[in-house]
Parts: sequence; C-alpha cells; structure tokens
Amino acid sequence: MINRRKFIQLSAMAAPLLSNGTFQGKIPLSVKGPIVLATWQAGLEVNATAWEILAVNGKAIDAIEAGARYIESKQDCCVGLGGNPDRDGIVTLDAAIMDGQGQCGAVAGLEQIRHPI
Repeated sequence: MINRRKFIQLSAMAAPLLSNGTFQGKIPLSVKGPIVLATWQAGLEVNATAWEILAVNGKAIDAIEAGARYIESKQDCCVGLGGNPDRDGIVTLDAAIMDGQGQCGAVAGLEQIRHPI
C-alpha cells in the first residue's frame, strides 16, 4: 500500500507529463468535460455514483459530494464511521471539497458525524 507522502511525490513527478500531453494512461487528454478519478480500490463504485449525477448534466460538485457520501456510508472501508479508529480508539473524520471556481471548505476531527463531506 502506498503512503500519503509517496503518493504526493509521485503526483508531483507526474504533473509535468500531464501538462504537456505526453501521458499515455487510460484517460485520453483530448476528452472534453469532467473526468472522475479515484485513488483507492473502492473508487470504481464511488466513480459510478458520481457519474449518475454527471450523466444527467448535474454539477460536478454534487457528483463529488455523492461519491464521498457513498464511500462514507460503507462499513468495510477505511473512511466514514466504519473506518479505522485513531490511536485513542476513536473514529475521527475529516473531509475537504472544492468547486471549479476554487471555493472550498474542509472539516477535521469530527466524531459521530455520518457524512463529514
């Protein structure tokens, strides 16, 4: 499993490739419109939930929230109330979200909140 620091390092190295169009992954850079990208195994289900909103011309911010709410509801994942507890044995939650205009919000250290997003 990759840790957060390694993910950020790899992301930083990939940024120049993405910006000049030389990325040869499964997502063609010529795609117009939104894309949905997930970093965990449960991402396929999260992406499908987000696409339900995007497919009917819904707002991207609503699709992001729906995807987050989906995974927060799962009891067998590492996020949400069913996630792993902290060192004190308490499940504390955080969330962050940003829209296309750069408006954002975040919360941290929440307890007993079903959907921190």
